[in-house]
Amino acid sequence: FLQTGHRRPGPPPDFAIVDEDDQDELLREAGAPDDPKRRQELLDALHGAKSPTGTLDRDDRRLRPTADADTLFGDVPPPLRGVLARYQRLLADRQSLDFDDLVRWTRGLLRADPALAAAWGARYDLVQVDEVQDAHESEYEVVRALARRSGRLALIGDVDQTIYGWRGS
Repeated sequence: FLQTGHRRPGPPPDFAIVDEDDQDELLREAGAPDDPKRRQELLDALHGAKSPTGTLDRDDRRLRPTADADTLFGDVPPPLRGVLARYQRLLADRQSLDFDDLVRWTRGLLRADPALAAAWGARYDLVQVDEVQDAHESEYEVVRALARRSGRLALIGDVDQTIYGWRGS
């Protein structure tokens, strides 16, 4: 979706995806604290800013495709905000996205461009999500947009088995 030669705001079509180890390295480079409790606080702020909850069907400036680091992290306390802004700049400098960015860009572009959402939704007769208990609101909004035309969305999961509560699932 994000690499299909788009002519709209978005990441470069040849972006790289950083995994959790790469993310940790970039956060350290951006000045993340070594203390595990403070690092978790930083990760929680990062996930919360890029995948805000309570924004389903609401306009939120963080979900706009053109949202910059100041917009994304404006509600984060100042010491953490600086680290996260540097982290986001490092990602951009390396033409990379983390998992949250993949979902955020997709969600934002589908919201901003109804014709694009309709074209992608027309590709699917059924959208099925397994392990839905580990999906968060941003991911749900993406699959809901893709299933809008067909009206066929299957969500399969067990809420007693969620393992990603820390990122809002």
